[in-house]
Amino acid sequence: MDKKSGALQWFIDVLDSDLDLRQSIEQSDEDIRQGKIFTTDEIIEQIKQGKL
Repeated sequence: MDKKSGALQWFIDVLDSDLDLRQSIEQSDEDIRQGKIFTTDEIIEQIKQGKL
């Protein structure tokens, strides 16, 4: 197994074992499909305003 394959398998193992991370990624995918995409500046502003 080369380094790239090993790294990919490690990442898959992490996703499989970390339910919170997996749910966060799935929610992000759903947000993108629904058009809920924000710029970095928008996110920073929301944090400053206490919305996040």
